[in-house]
Amino acid sequence: MIVFLFFISCTDSTDFITVAAPSTAIVSRAAVGPESFPENSLNPNDYVGQVYSELFDDYYDGSATIFTLDSVSKRVTFLANENPNFISFSGFPYLFSSKDKAAYLLADGSTAATVASSLETIEAKQQLNTFISSLLPLYATEETYGVLHSFIVSFESDVLTSQHIGVSDKKIILTTTSIIRYAVYKSKKRPKKNTDPEWDLMVWAIIGGVEGRTESIEDAVVLSLICGVVSNSN
Repeated sequence: MIVFLFFISCTDSTDFITVAAPSTAIVSRAAVGPESFPENSLNPNDYVGQVYSELFDDYYDGSATIFTLDSVSKRVTFLANENPNFISFSGFPYLFSSKDKAAYLLADGSTAATVASSLETIEAKQQLNTFISSLLPLYATEETYGVLHSFIVSFESDVLTSQHIGVSDKKIILTTTSIIRYAVYKSKKRPKKNTDPEWDLMVWAIIGGVEGRTESIEDAVVLSLICGVVSNSN
């Protein structure tokens, strides 16, 4: 596991987050081209998706056999505290305190309601909802990850350069799209048993990412993964 270091600026300026990214990716991409893998170095929150990916692999490489919300929450929290990249921005120990929120989202959550309650401006809400409404059918029909990657990266570029989306909303959106890119990559490799394209890891990356990021980066990662694992086991 490669430990990457980054420094986060919490000031409400145009340089809303600065990341000293590693000079090399987790796995070498030179031979196959960038769109075959989930990274987007232009998104300053790309490291969030990388950590999500690491915890995802750790969870499914382990011996977990019980997929209740309680057991998944405990397991993911344990793995998060064992992951140096996660701890580098969360601090140690990380305590997941949103199990009730996860239960609510799993029972009644929707992308539209989460976006409406979490983002500040109408422009941000409209752009993210438009992105989601286009991504869902594309994900359902497109088998090539590179096409999905390009679509997500293009949206991220629009958000980064937008003069109409505020700093706070950009943080939430770009954190979420980072998790989405990695979740879509994972779900294409590990599809849900009932092959339901709409309620898969990607949708929980959206809901968990947006909802969790209103609290913290670490909650965005953990809430997305917990909800995705529990939902994907049903």
